[in-house]
Amino acid sequence: MTSNPSSAQGRAGRLVRRVRNRSSNHPAAPDIQAALAEVTARLNRQHGRLQVVERELARLSPQVAASEARLEDLRQRLEQPRFDDAERAEALSLVEEIRREHQRVRARISAATRYEERLRQVEETLSQLDAQQQRTSSRS
Repeated sequence: MTSNPSSAQGRAGRLVRRVRNRSSNHPAAPDIQAALAEVTARLNRQHGRLQVVERELARLSPQVAASEARLEDLRQRLEQPRFDDAERAEALSLVEEIRREHQRVRARISAATRYEERLRQVEETLSQLDAQQQRTSSRS
């Protein structure tokens, strides 16, 4: 996925500090600071999303590898038949059934992943709204 997320994040942080230092005396400093804060928040959100994707990939990779190993084993067994036509037909139907089930599982995992991502976005929006509300109430 990312080669070194901490070094990329460190470079982004150094860039943010340099821009803040250079823009603090500029007449449009508040606008620049607001834009910089927005970019920083977006960068942090993207970093969080990458972490989620990396965790999901790490979680699913062993399952995919195991499925591939099982399919390869079945393929080899089908290429070297040691049984009669009835057993072969049954084996072929089982392989097709496994493939169909594999497609259904992939579709369910994709749907669950999209649902979890949407739920994460809703939770993030709620936490941002809560933080804004707290800032607004503390100013009053």
